[in-house]
Amino acid sequence: MSTVENYNPIVEDPLIARLDLDRPVNADCLRAAIRYNEIHIQIRQKNIEALRKALARLVGVPAPLVELAEPIRHRGG
Repeated sequence: MSTVENYNPIVEDPLIARLDLDRPVNADCLRAAIRYNEIHIQIRQKNIEALRKALARLVGVPAPLVELAEPIRHRGG
């Protein structure tokens, strides 16, 4: 378990720190946090895809097949 003394707000999500410190949160808050993080994963995957395509163009090889990648599935809860 974390303590306030070793909490680093620059590298850790405030909600995760709150949970780690055993502070109460409700289910709606957790669902929203999960969805928020899933959306950011999707954004990062698109960024990675764009970077891979740019790298492929730069080095002159075919772009990777994005269709083979498994999409993030939203789990309702």
